[in-house]
Amino acid sequence: MENSINNIIKNLKLACEFFSESTSQERRDQLLNDWDFGSFIIGDDDGVIYEKCKCDLEQSVFTVKTINLIEPKLSTPYNPFSPQYLETDSDIIRLASIMVDTAVGKSDPIKPYLRSGMKSLLTALIAYVTSDTAAASRSLYGVIEMLKNNSRSDGYGVTQTDTLFDRLKEKNPYCLAAKQYEIYRNSDWDNLNFISDYLLKLLYFYENDDISSIILADDEMDVKSFAEKPTVLFFITPAHENIYVPFTQTAYFQLKSILSRQKSRVQDGLPIIEYSE
Repeated sequence: MENSINNIIKNLKLACEFFSESTSQERRDQLLNDWDFGSFIIGDDDGVIYEKCKCDLEQSVFTVKTINLIEPKLSTPYNPFSPQYLETDSDIIRLASIMVDTAVGKSDPIKPYLRSGMKSLLTALIAYVTSDTAAASRSLYGVIEMLKNNSRSDGYGVTQTDTLFDRLKEKNPYCLAAKQYEIYRNSDWDNLNFISDYLLKLLYFYENDDISSIILADDEMDVKSFAEKPTVLFFITPAHENIYVPFTQTAYFQLKSILSRQKSRVQDGLPIIEYSE
């Protein structure tokens, strides 16, 4: 067992050095010496580190989970809209912002107010499907379906999604979904069309077969347990392939946020050891 653990730590140290170059050697040594008190998130191009550690991990105290974009069917099901991740309005706002920024990219010349409009619309849709729909619809694909019903073919008029939010506003005008959708609808007609259509194009990315097989309604990631028992989560992605970056960045930022919050809740619990890109 001791040799097995030593092999794991040796390979995780490689990950630390590669993915956290700014981490001081003193801090690395501290983290590695405290291996049995923490959990790891590892960015892993082509699954190289996972393959080196796989056999040893099976015999260790670590629970192993993966988001595997090389063999998606081997991934741990992960639903970013799971109630355990979206406890507050701030969680929804933060998730929508991350999703838009990672999909659009920092260098995209899209005007700030249009980017902001997409964030408001996405926030409204996420808030709606996670609180006002059946559990089976509480997924990203419920949001995509609502966007498809928000198409203004003639450039004007009231859409099916507009009607849903009009009803919601009458019922609960101060809820997050209603307020954010109202912010979106305050744009002029041309911007309304652009915001909705552009956001739909961005989210079509998530209908990629590889990603859709990972994002399921029934989440099994249970990231909160990472603060209670040693766990290693591998983000396994094809090296030199950028197509998955919006998804992996969004997932990493969301999981990191939940871990940080969970860590502060657990008295005398396991500190979280994170290695990221």
